[in-house]
Amino acid sequence: MALHSMTLIKNARVDGVLLDVRVGLTIEGKATHLPVVGDEYVVDARRGELLPGFHDHHLHFMASAAAMHSVDCGPPQVNDMEQLGAALAGSPADGWVRGVGYHESVAGNIDRWVLDELDGNRPLRIQHRSGKMWVFNTPACERLNLAAHSDLPGIERDASGGPTGRVFRLDGWLRERLDGEQEFGPFSQHIAKHGITSFTDASYTNDIDTFGDFCRAREVGSLRQKFELMGDASLETGYRKIMLDDDALPSLSDLIAMIGHAHDQDRNVAFHCVSRTELVFALSALGDLPSVPGDRIEHGAVVHDDMLDPMLQAQVTLVTQPGFLIDRGDQYIADLSADQLPYLYRHRSLLERGVPVLVSSDAPYGPVSPLVVAQAAEERRTTGGRVNGRNEGVPA
Repeated sequence: MALHSMTLIKNARVDGVLLDVRVGLTIEGKATHLPVVGDEYVVDARRGELLPGFHDHHLHFMASAAAMHSVDCGPPQVNDMEQLGAALAGSPADGWVRGVGYHESVAGNIDRWVLDELDGNRPLRIQHRSGKMWVFNTPACERLNLAAHSDLPGIERDASGGPTGRVFRLDGWLRERLDGEQEFGPFSQHIAKHGITSFTDASYTNDIDTFGDFCRAREVGSLRQKFELMGDASLETGYRKIMLDDDALPSLSDLIAMIGHAHDQDRNVAFHCVSRTELVFALSALGDLPSVPGDRIEHGAVVHDDMLDPMLQAQVTLVTQPGFLIDRGDQYIADLSADQLPYLYRHRSLLERGVPVLVSSDAPYGPVSPLVVAQAAEERRTTGGRVNGRNEGVPA
């Protein structure tokens, strides 16, 4: 399609009224009828809704781009060892085979030897659907020379000191050894088709070099969206992302110092908080500091009532992902206790209490389509047709 300075959208429904809308760098005009001017590009909206571009408040761009060329290794597409083997065998890759979305319900706690039985010839890596763990088969362990990195926290070892193939929270280290030049174009185009015109990348490994990569992609046009990056202390703008993990929490004093340093830089903080423990820890640290509006809780998968007052006092915003209720809802119902389910990915009750809530995808770990996410926020219906937290639904 040739580039035009103006686009005229005709017969569009805007707030219930049929209008023509002329768009350049900004909205240049709207009326019940606008004539075509010059060579401007004309789109017939056919009485469809005209919406502003969507902003995804929490996704992982690089991981999503890589996932487009990965094997789906978890429910609902893959549910047992036989299906997992078939999915991996179907990958045409001659080099690295990359799998995503694994869950223990498929074949338990897999390690290098389990993966060797599935494919012991090609280097294979599979990511757990939580995003916190990769599992490598023996050829992959040898490619990475995991045995030579015995002192690196995150590389799990067996009783004899050899690597099990399970690697935790080492995304930055792995990216340096695995990923070549990043391709921005295909995933950028994919989310543009869903109406996403800007996003916040929530990867805690983002640093000043990552920021440069994104800026260059925007300059050459392979990245079509505007972007904001969360990341580490090397970034001068954007949220300071703080990864909290039940198994490796920092000391409370260190966490308070990290928050204080970010606030001194005029940066807000964003906490990875899936569990109750992580949420309590984040709010405890915030409670020892002067309240700064704009800090965020990412995920907030389980929020009990006793957390609402501390959240209000800290003036935090919760960034939730209702799309998980579709993809993972049936597994949540099977795995979580009856006293946890009512507090899972709450929405309406938080808004009614005064806690600001933003909706996001967490792609590639959840569905990226804003319309699918909005439907999930309203209906809260799982793939199996069950409704989880009916009273927490909000109008799309």
